[in-house]
Amino acid sequence: MLNRGVRASVLLLLLLFATHTLRATKIHVRSLFQAWHSNFAFYEDGPIVARTAHAHRIAYVTFAHLKDTSRFERFVFPSLDTWFRDSDDAYYVVLGEVWREAYHGHLCNGNNSEWKRRYCPRLRPIFVDCPEAYYGESPCCKNEKGMLKMHEDHGKEYDWFMYMDDDVYVRREFLGKYIEPLDPSGIMILASGKNGGKLTKLGTPSFRFGNSLYPCSSDIEYMYPWGQPVVYSRGALARAAVGFRLGGLVKQCLEYGVTHDAGNAIFHWMMQFPELRIPFPREAAHTALTHFGSHTVGRTRRNSNDWNFTETETFFQNKDGDDLTFIRHWHNVTGFRSTATYQAYGNPWTWTDVWHTMNVSDCRGGDLDKLGEPYVVFPKPWTKPADSTDTAAAVTPSSNPAATFSA
Repeated sequence: MLNRGVRASVLLLLLLFATHTLRATKIHVRSLFQAWHSNFAFYEDGPIVARTAHAHRIAYVTFAHLKDTSRFERFVFPSLDTWFRDSDDAYYVVLGEVWREAYHGHLCNGNNSEWKRRYCPRLRPIFVDCPEAYYGESPCCKNEKGMLKMHEDHGKEYDWFMYMDDDVYVRREFLGKYIEPLDPSGIMILASGKNGGKLTKLGTPSFRFGNSLYPCSSDIEYMYPWGQPVVYSRGALARAAVGFRLGGLVKQCLEYGVTHDAGNAIFHWMMQFPELRIPFPREAAHTALTHFGSHTVGRTRRNSNDWNFTETETFFQNKDGDDLTFIRHWHNVTGFRSTATYQAYGNPWTWTDVWHTMNVSDCRGGDLDKLGEPYVVFPKPWTKPADSTDTAAAVTPSSNPAATFSA
C-alpha cells in the first residue's frame, strides 16, 4: 500500500497530466478549426478558395509598338525603374511582328548603351502577327495572341498572368498579398473595372473616338468590369486560351466596335469568369491606398493631377499594409446563358472548330432593361443622330462597325 503522501503525489501528477492533455487537445482542435477556416473561405456566390503552400508567381505582360522608341522611354522603361525594379523575373512585352527588326536593332542593339545594359536584358518580347493601330482590332489581336503565347509557353511556369496597358503602375507586393489565399488552379480573374472598379454595360466604349453603337442591358447580369488590367489565374487562362485559339476576342471586338478593354469584358462575360475587383483609377487625383496601382501613368500632363511613375511610386511607397484585411466580394454572372448564342452553341470553352460570335442583339436582354428604359442606339457615342432632335430617337446600327476603325 502506498502511504498517504505518495498517493497524493501520484494523484497530483495524474491531475497535471490530464490537465495538460485536455489543454493540448483543445489547442489541437482549435488549430484544426483555424487551419480549416484559413484554407477554405466561403464567399457568397463565389467559389471555394484554397490557400496554397507556395509563394505565387505572377507573370506581368504589357503591349506596345515601336514606331519610335517613345512608348518604351515613357512607359516601359519607367516601369522597370519603379514598380518592377526589384523583380527577378522578366517583363513581357507583346509587339507586332513588324517591329521585330526594330526591337533587336534600334532599341536593344543601337547606339544607346544604357538601354542595352539596363533594360533590354529584363524584357522578353512576344512578337505576334497583328495589324498595327492604336485602337480596335490591333490591341485586341495583341491581347489575344500574346496571352495565348503566354499560356502555351509559360502556362506551367506561373500561377497568375497579368495583362495591362504599358501606362499602368502596379503595386506588386500589394497584389501578392491579395492573391495569397486564392488557388491559381481554379477558374477566376481579378478585374480592374472602369474608373477605379466600377461595372459597366457590355460594349461600353473606352475612348471618345470609339465606334461602339450598341448600349447593352443595364441588368446586373449583363454588366461586367473592363478587361484591362486583368489578372488570370492559371485555370482561367487555360479556359480563355480555348477562345483565343478561335479568334474569339478579336471577333467580339469587331462585332461591337470596341478596343481590347471593352472587348475583353465581353469575352470574359461569355467565358463566365467569376471575378474579384482590384481597382486601378485612371486619374491620380482619385488614387487611394486601397487601390492596386494606377492607370494612365506617365502620359503628357493634362493638369497638375497627372503623375508620372516616380510620383506614383512615392504615393504608394511604404504603404503596402502588412496588417491589411482584404474584403473580397465575388462577382459571378450567368447572363450569357440567357442569350441565343448560348442556347444554340453552349459554353464557349467547349467550342472546338469555330468561335460563334455573340451579336449585338444578344447583349440587350430584351426590349427593356430592368429600369424600364428603352434601348437607344446612336450612330456614335455621345452624339445624336444628325437628322433628329429627339434624344431618345433610335437609328439602325451599322452592320460592320469595325469598318470605321482608323489606323
